[in-house]
Amino acid sequence: MTHNLRAINDSIDDKIRTEISLFAEWMHSKLVNREDDLLIKWQEKAPYAEWNHPTHEHILPLFVILGATKSYRKIKRIHSSIDYNSLLMDSYKIG
Repeated sequence: MTHNLRAINDSIDDKIRTEISLFAEWMHSKLVNREDDLLIKWQEKAPYAEWNHPTHEHILPLFVILGATKSYRKIKRIHSSIDYNSLLMDSYKIG
């Protein structure tokens, strides 16, 4: 869910965790509620969007999947963890 390689660090940083959490929870809320119209505007709407994704190639596949999925299909988070203090490793299932 997040991909800021410049922020990789083994020590816990509360500011970084806050920025990751706010972004991830915004994305999670929009995904599980299928607010695709807001997800498309993630760069403008999501908190700390550019910090969490300074380059976009790692989040763009999410939008390909959403575009190929009927909007009535439910989305569920099946995993959430943080690696190296900056990489949120959320996984979702479309059912």
